[in-house]
Amino acid sequence: MCYMAQRILKSNENFQRLGIISVSYQVGHKYQGGYDYELTRKVSTLVRALPMRFVAIYLCYSSTPWRRVADLISHLVSPFLRVRLRSVQGSHQECLYQLMSLGIPHDCFPVDSEGESLLQNHWNWIRLQQQLEEQEEEEKEEPHHVENDAMDMME
Repeated sequence: MCYMAQRILKSNENFQRLGIISVSYQVGHKYQGGYDYELTRKVSTLVRALPMRFVAIYLCYSSTPWRRVADLISHLVSPFLRVRLRSVQGSHQECLYQLMSLGIPHDCFPVDSEGESLLQNHWNWIRLQQQLEEQEEEEKEEPHHVENDAMDMME
């Protein structure tokens, strides 16, 4: 998560200026019981430490046990985020329609019409980030001669 956030924030300064919308999509996922409160606290602390400004957080879920998790999250986030937090409960289509009514297009989600995960775009993005990192490393390793640049500018 940290890697993705850092790469996204580095790619475009508008993310800081306009803010970020976070969607946690647990529709169709079976609640296994038990909950790692310590992990949730650590993730909450980590999110607060990242230089991201959340303008909205949507927690989407389909089963009743996830409601308790959403309630827990609402108590762990800062008051600033709490007023921006909204729970959306329902089937896959119901959640998509509710999010679309909030201005979030359905094609932003890596799921098909049946709610199955589509990860190809995510893997493509990871490959692109790896290529960009390699290019950045190559640029760092290339020697840069300041004296020659100054002389070229004078000519």
